Amino acid sequence: MLEPNSVITGLQKMLTRLFGENVALRLELGPDAGWLWMGATQLEQVVMNLGINARDAIPQRGTVTIRTVRVELDASHPKASRAGSYVLIGIEDDGIGMDPGVQARIFEPFFTTKEKTIGTGLGLATVRDVVDAAGGFIEVDSEVGRGTAMRVYLPRAEAPDLTLLPTAPKAGPQRGTATLLVVEDEPGVRALAVEILRTHGYRVLAAENGDSAVQIAGGYKGRIDLVVTDVLMPGMNGIELVHSLLHSRPTMKVLYVSGYADASILHEELETPLSMFLPKPYTADVLLEKVHEGLAQKVHGEDIC
Repeated sequence: MLEPNSVITGLQKMLTRLFGENVALRLELGPDAGWLWMGATQLEQVVMNLGINARDAIPQRGTVTIRTVRVELDASHPKASRAGSYVLIGIEDDGIGMDPGVQARIFEPFFTTKEKTIGTGLGLATVRDVVDAAGGFIEVDSEVGRGTAMRVYLPRAEAPDLTLLPTAPKAGPQRGTATLLVVEDEPGVRALAVEILRTHGYRVLAAENGDSAVQIAGGYKGRIDLVVTDVLMPGMNGIELVHSLLHSRPTMKVLYVSGYADASILHEELETPLSMFLPKPYTADVLLEKVHEGLAQKVHGEDIC
């Protein structure tokens, strides 16, 4: 059980960084929104995906608003699985909007209106699956030139008796000492990933593209334990980069990252024992978990974290 307002507030700093200077984030969180029967990671996935899609719909300057409110639905609502209280989580933008044809397809796996180098592919399909599993549903209200409102309805839970909840603090993400090479062509995403990883003890080398990563790795005399690389980048892509680096660093581990989660692109790569995949957008905890998991892969009986 979780309080959605707390989860959304916890994502505020990360979303603000990802939105950049031209897109403002506004939170309008209802004090009586309530509680939800779902995991924090699932809700973070929903909010991050919808938030990034809203940002990408704004070509220049604009605002993304995330709001929560308690609503009551009766049995006559066409999408509600049951009558009763719901938490409405709305993500609204003042961007380019969508025509009816695009709206009809946005939850299809691999459907995207963006170029493959920046598309999200599976983002909205993943959101729909998470919301469906939680017993909720999504409404879309959009008009070309006037923006989009994505409204997520999730069954509301009764507030717990806080005196009965465990008081032990949740264990934080594990800290590391390994050396990582982060390769990401989007400046905001790269800066955020580097900040998260350095804050948790990792030594981080950062590159804006594949060619730069090859130069940095070639000039670095120490060991690089893991490369965290975007898959689709201008010029050398992430797969080509990894193949290039592995010639001189055969024990280096690999974490592929992409917002365009086309499984066919990475199918062969992920069959190798030292490669993993992380879909965008991700939260700090998920990134740290994946990095730790990748570093824990064994190379000749050796573990490095």
